[in-house]
Amino acid sequence: MIINMQEFSARGQPLWDELDHELILLSDNPSRQLSLKQVKRLHYLYSRTCADLSEMRTYGVERDICAYLEALCARAYAELHTMERRRFINFHPFEWLSRTFPQAVRRHYRKLILSIALTVMGAIMGSTLLVVDPQSKDVLLPYAHLAITPSERVIKEEQSDSNTYKGRKMSGSAWYMIHNSKVSFMVIASGVTYGVLTFVLLFTNGVLLGAVCLDYIAAGESLFLTGWLLPHGSIEIPAILLAGEAALILGAALIGGRTRLSLAMRLRQALPDITTIAFGVMLMMIWAGIIEAAFSQYHEPVLPYWFKISFGVVQLLLVLWFFCFCGRKGAAKVFNAGENR
Repeated sequence: MIINMQEFSARGQPLWDELDHELILLSDNPSRQLSLKQVKRLHYLYSRTCADLSEMRTYGVERDICAYLEALCARAYAELHTMERRRFINFHPFEWLSRTFPQAVRRHYRKLILSIALTVMGAIMGSTLLVVDPQSKDVLLPYAHLAITPSERVIKEEQSDSNTYKGRKMSGSAWYMIHNSKVSFMVIASGVTYGVLTFVLLFTNGVLLGAVCLDYIAAGESLFLTGWLLPHGSIEIPAILLAGEAALILGAALIGGRTRLSLAMRLRQALPDITTIAFGVMLMMIWAGIIEAAFSQYHEPVLPYWFKISFGVVQLLLVLWFFCFCGRKGAAKVFNAGENR
């Protein structure tokens, strides 16, 4: 059987050209991310081109077309089988931080809103319980430095000087980094419970935060509270909320919802963004630990409250700007399926 070359080329040329175009794009931008739909399309184009090559070798007489298809299939094979390794080799930390991380957070903004809502509801519950039953403070605030009255703590802290914490900055920073990272990764890992434990952790964290804030505000120590919490809290609290977002992404992938994808495929879709957010949270917690040990623990007269509050406000605004706008220009629309379900 001899192939009708005109009909064969008319049928296959658009697919060959599309495959060639995709391979050029991948070659020009090795770090380019493909959605599941794009990966399926690329695999289809590769399979069809291989089938055409096989047909040409069996029945064709045009050596030029056969050589062209062989080269195209070889390029596609090399691209498909080295894509992940090349992305790792071409990893650019600045691009990851300025584009990949904030984009991953925004792709799952509904999960982030839910994380914020759970924390806010917990804060409302914690403050309400403290108003209704002041004796519950020992349960709501089990830590030693929170067990005393706010006024007593303010007097104690303001009487301390810079020598009080001398030599403890590095050890304090390390402790805060390790402790905060443990809390964050515990929240992320809670996603394996299909998000149930995530709900509990975010809510209870909100209860603690709400009870602390009301306790100090009711005692007239809101200035101390703001100067104490805002410098490190403006980065630490968003990090915990992002950890909750990552956990909810994992929980949603395990549940599946209305999607017909297998569990393995759902996890394969979700894990890149979960990993990205988890590493971003770790970096945020490292910075929060440094600020908490070297900055937040110093009060008037060592550090004026207005200076600490200004620092915290500026940092919070930068955090909001980073996650709302950073990496938006030309941002790749990846993993839309998870948010459209």
